[in-house]
Amino acid sequence: MPLRGVKQFFEPKTGKTYSYHRASGTPIKAEWGTPAFAIELDKADRAWREKKVQDGTFGHLIDQHRAAPEFTRLKPRTRADYDKVFDFLEPLRAMPLDRPFMVGLRNKAYAKHERRLANDVVQVLSRACGIGIGLLKENPVDHVEKVRRATGEKSLNRPWTSGERDAVLAELPAPLKGPFAMMHYLGVRLGDARGMRRDAYQGRDDFVRHRQGSGGGRGTLPGAAGPHPRRAAGSRRTSVLRL
Repeated sequence: MPLRGVKQFFEPKTGKTYSYHRASGTPIKAEWGTPAFAIELDKADRAWREKKVQDGTFGHLIDQHRAAPEFTRLKPRTRADYDKVFDFLEPLRAMPLDRPFMVGLRNKAYAKHERRLANDVVQVLSRACGIGIGLLKENPVDHVEKVRRATGEKSLNRPWTSGERDAVLAELPAPLKGPFAMMHYLGVRLGDARGMRRDAYQGRDDFVRHRQGSGGGRGTLPGAAGPHPRRAAGSRRTSVLRL
């Protein structure tokens, strides 16, 4: 099981690797990988979190946000995505809440992890500050722009060519052809395709009806012969469930 919040460095003079609790700098003396190490790390983490967080600091905002129903009622996967950002920002809990600090966080995330994490930081902090507006006179993330794709930068998620699509479909095992087609042609999320019941398509009106994992809303999609709702007029009708 991976351990979070650990900082390590190797000392060439002694030939040893030293471990610390990242947020507090507390040294962990037990041997790495042992149950004793995990227990000692947990104690250091609990002691750090139990310290009183000064009102108006970044750590106070994070704690308030994590306790708010807007966060606790999110889907587990969404909470996990938010927690990745909060874990990245954990060492900065004592910092004040202002716009220069928020811009600095975005720039730091970009320098270490490129554009995606930088923009995730902006998105998560904007939501957290909006929920915690009682702690703030204004939302310090307002007007903090996301990092745009550089001019001429190629998209890593370009559309597949027809040849690529046909090659993948030809190689897929039969049980995966339907879910793949639904994701590719209809834009169904992986989790929704994986958990969709057989009776989602009943053949009455050529529509697929299912409960979406993100937000819990109901999704209605064209079924056996319907075109993708975002396809251009005149595009060919695609058989999805009759591959």
